[in-house]
Amino acid sequence: MGHEQRMSLKMTNDERMTNDEIRKGVLRASLVMPARSFVLWLAASFTVCATAFAFQPAEEQVTIDETPPRIIDDEAYDEIVLNDEEGTVIKIRPIDLPKRRPIDPKSKRKVEKLIVRQVEDPTEDYEVRWGDIAEVRLYEYMVLEKARELVREGKENPAKFDEAYDYFQFLKEKYPNIEGLTAALGDYLYEDAGYWHRQEKFENAYALLNQLYEVDPNYAKLPAALGATTQKLAEPYLAADDYPAARRLIGRLAKKFPQNAVVTKFHEQWADEARQLIAAGREQIAAGQPRQAWEKAQRVLFIWPRLTEAKKFFDDIYAAWPRIIVGVTAPPPPVEQPRLVSWSARRDGRLLHRLLLEFTGPGAEGGEYACPFGEVERTDIGRRLIFRLKRDVKAAADGDHLTGYDVARQLSALADPRQPGFEPTWADLFGGVSVQDVFQVDAELRWSYVQPLALLETPVAPRKAGASSDAIGPYSMDEVKPTEASFLSNASYFGSQPGQPKEIVERYLPTSSDCWTAMERGRVHLLDRLAPWEIERYRSNREFVVDSYALPTIHCLAPNMDRPFMQHRCYRRALAYGIDRELVLKHHLLRDQPLAGCSLVSGPFPIGNGFDDPLRYAYNTQVEQRQRNPRLAIALSQVALHDLNEAAKKRGEAELKECPKIVIAHPANDIAREACKGIQRHLRSLKFTVELRELGPGISLPTDKEYDLVFLEIAAQEPLVDAARLLGPEGILGQASPYMTQALVQLARSTNWQEARLILQRIHQLTADEAAIIPLWQFPEHFAYHKSLKGIGAKPVLLYQNVESWQGSVRVPAED
Repeated sequence: MGHEQRMSLKMTNDERMTNDEIRKGVLRASLVMPARSFVLWLAASFTVCATAFAFQPAEEQVTIDETPPRIIDDEAYDEIVLNDEEGTVIKIRPIDLPKRRPIDPKSKRKVEKLIVRQVEDPTEDYEVRWGDIAEVRLYEYMVLEKARELVREGKENPAKFDEAYDYFQFLKEKYPNIEGLTAALGDYLYEDAGYWHRQEKFENAYALLNQLYEVDPNYAKLPAALGATTQKLAEPYLAADDYPAARRLIGRLAKKFPQNAVVTKFHEQWADEARQLIAAGREQIAAGQPRQAWEKAQRVLFIWPRLTEAKKFFDDIYAAWPRIIVGVTAPPPPVEQPRLVSWSARRDGRLLHRLLLEFTGPGAEGGEYACPFGEVERTDIGRRLIFRLKRDVKAAADGDHLTGYDVARQLSALADPRQPGFEPTWADLFGGVSVQDVFQVDAELRWSYVQPLALLETPVAPRKAGASSDAIGPYSMDEVKPTEASFLSNASYFGSQPGQPKEIVERYLPTSSDCWTAMERGRVHLLDRLAPWEIERYRSNREFVVDSYALPTIHCLAPNMDRPFMQHRCYRRALAYGIDRELVLKHHLLRDQPLAGCSLVSGPFPIGNGFDDPLRYAYNTQVEQRQRNPRLAIALSQVALHDLNEAAKKRGEAELKECPKIVIAHPANDIAREACKGIQRHLRSLKFTVELRELGPGISLPTDKEYDLVFLEIAAQEPLVDAARLLGPEGILGQASPYMTQALVQLARSTNWQEARLILQRIHQLTADEAAIIPLWQFPEHFAYHKSLKGIGAKPVLLYQNVESWQGSVRVPAED
């Protein structure tokens, strides 16, 4: 029977007495006997005790667990092996050493004594001469040796790797500084990775080998093993033509082992492919096909952009065909959308056409406007507009020039209800038009309208019928795909500048994370719109420039007046009282970070950034903000339900038991998504059934009536004319009360700014009283671009306001 078995036997009280007597005798003997005699006598004494114990009658049947005990489950102990014939092993309490390292008994003087305490009797000290000790085994090193043993067995039985894990984890937690742990752990990870590699589970092997690098980057077999596994992982990516993913894998290997054979192999292979593409691209440039050569450049960027020769090729191709890639959060709309609420329509409008008059920014009294085709003057106490056109503005590529007859025709079309661009206010105001000479147009007005220029943001139609375009702009639409649209420069455009981009490519990025990835990795030069919670992230990158647009947007919920419940004012007010607008703004959109210019609004007009901000000329500060009031929201909804039920009874229709489901439509961008999620949560907490409907990419206003509310992002430009476009009978809402209609008519006939402001503030009050819309907040809009892109301009009204001056370069994508 071994020493450990002997010391673990169960003893009765009498047996404990016998053992105590033996122990005392041993202690006495140890004081007078030589060490070797003491040890032999000690072993014999334990044998006698064990024999006596073996003949004790069994009290009960004991079930023995045959699973071998794990040393890591025991309390820590050391072992000394005696140099007697039996090689007796004695378990002792951990030896108190200045530094726990293996001890060679031969390095000690034989007469020196080691003071120990037995595991079974930790209260008494015993002396053992070093001359009687063959070996000292420290607990942590015994655990380490067992772990190594399991690793060796794992080569034949992989289940042993799982067992070894527990041992290494134990050592890392309890004895992280033990000698040999790093080497043993390295062997374990290497052998386990080899098993997974042979099983073709390369992801598992890759993870283990990277962990081995963290443990021991100088492990001799690691470079070859990690190279082989990385190659196996990269091959499927290359087969699927996903070079960026393969490059990222090889790049991570190169950071660890730059001279690895696998790294060298792939780098040379990709460099050869890139050189072939560059040669083909240069041939296309020489043949006068620089745009087609961009396909080769894009392929070089995709395969191996770090090639030394690539930089010169990129510079040459950009010089031959300047091209800028813009990341957009909304693609060009597939159907016509109102510019007032369509982010993409406003953005791309500046690319496709120049307007007769263009808003250049807020002024002391309303907006300021300029005519890109010449000059405009107001005379005769504001009752006449005189347009003096430039003589070199081409209306078409065939050489025809824009004349006063084109402008006169367009002014007349705006007053014709049969024309698509009909403007009701202009139709009432317009008194006639004449062309004084080929390039001067006089427009007569029936009265001195406060700001007639605001009504003339309209394209100028070409004079020649059947022309390919109805507008004069710096670019024309070339190709539209679901994820990308390209615009080619207009050769006949009058405002072209040297070095102006030949092509603008808009790449659709549906989420804010997509935007960040594309910008950070160099896939786009510019982002047209930033999510507010991402602004500081872009500002923290020194490669990017973050700026804001000159105008904010006003966010609101507009009701579908074709729905019976939405026609009821109490129900619209109930929804307004059910939304905690401040919480949605601060928590969902700003993520509890302040943003200058963000503010709750009580109507559809901008509040500006202060009392002296000209943007706030239409805002009525006397209209109170609607705070969330759940009880009032529920009560008002019940009033609406009661009224509609009474009306249904009169028509002989079935009674409504509850308010119907509310469908909230919203644009497909992260700002609208987050805002509508918060609104949905608040209304649901009041037992309203709310469903969110995301519109298609580029769509801001549903083309059907399958919704109750729509989340609008209104361009806060000129309330003087935008009020009717939003709230009027022919506006976005589609209906207006008699009071609202009358106020809008009065606004259209206003002759001075003081009168216009008072009417606009009354319209603001009417909008709140009628709950014509549910106002949310004013929102400043930001964009970001890489610092290599020049000519953007500070605080533009529109993204492409200065597109003729843009100067860029080829951005080389970065790897992870």
